[in-house]
Amino acid sequence: MVSVLLHIGQPKTGTTAIQNALLAQREQLIEHGTLYPTPKHIPYVHHFLPVLIEDPDKIAQHTLNRMGFDPMACKAMAQDELALVRRQVDEARPRQIILSSESMFRNFSPAKFDHLKRILAELGDEVRVVAYLRNPADHYMSRAQQQLRIRAEIVRPDPNRTIGPLTAYRAAFGEAFECRVYDRKTLTDGDVIRDFWDCAGLDPALMPPETSGDNSSISAEAMSVFLRINPPTDARTPDEAREHSRRRRAVLEADAELPGATKPRLRPEVRDYIIRANTELLQQRDEFGLVFPGIDYSVVGKGVPSQTPAFSRVEELCDLDPIRRDALEAKVRATLAPSWRKRLHKFVVRRSTAIGRSGSAPVTAPPPAANR
Repeated sequence: MVSVLLHIGQPKTGTTAIQNALLAQREQLIEHGTLYPTPKHIPYVHHFLPVLIEDPDKIAQHTLNRMGFDPMACKAMAQDELALVRRQVDEARPRQIILSSESMFRNFSPAKFDHLKRILAELGDEVRVVAYLRNPADHYMSRAQQQLRIRAEIVRPDPNRTIGPLTAYRAAFGEAFECRVYDRKTLTDGDVIRDFWDCAGLDPALMPPETSGDNSSISAEAMSVFLRINPPTDARTPDEAREHSRRRRAVLEADAELPGATKPRLRPEVRDYIIRANTELLQQRDEFGLVFPGIDYSVVGKGVPSQTPAFSRVEELCDLDPIRRDALEAKVRATLAPSWRKRLHKFVVRRSTAIGRSGSAPVTAPPPAANR
């Protein structure tokens, strides 16, 4: 009998760390009967699953960016990914298959869940689904950081919408669906990888000594720099995606090199608002038994302002060091600035194009300013 364990997030609950750990130990896990399949286009995660069952216009932008940018091309690639996973299953003949995609944390329709079940039934004889849920204030801070890495926008602290996905998965999978609390006080050994290993029945000795990912916390100063230098929209072409990636790397590297980085913390008034506004906390507790340490459930739903606050500056969310922020921004902009050779090349191309169109005589380019 082959079992399938589907890990669906919630996003911002250590999903990248879990996926990297499974990928790092893939060969050892295969030797012990567990397969973590590796797709072609996004090798460490199985985002092809929601692509297979979702409408083309609802495919997540980050998935489109990695799988062709065109929804129909993305769907075709997803079929190829599924065929590749089937071949890996046939070759490894595992007792357990683990699939992971935080993009699966959605309120799918019954028809789409039926489609998902058919796909999973082709891979294994029984299916379990596991999700993690995070304190909404901590979830918001992590989501705000992630969004700032992508575009110049501070997301509004709207209440989380989790009851829909949780209820839908429970209706679709019944007792085979489990939701766990993502909090160091409740996780096995205070670590989400160790907790997932326990949930999947994996030998703790097979855990990797270290894991890495690009979703770790960044400083408040880095958040502010991202807000200043990023474009206002998501990447929607390969060139835009490469530029976003270049900016992201520059900030993350500078933040790691510059002394004084600390983990940002929400201002007390922002955190208090988020807890009060997330009335689903009560449903999570009463219907799913999910209790987050440190939350005063007596204030949930009480004294909530009529309008969701909007933020235009990182300083409105958390404290930051303006001197470090300015130094970090200068370092990043110096890294991103094109070299004098690239600026000279662009100047010559522009002049040559203009000359070709006008038929005018060439003009000698002025010497470029040094940028070393």
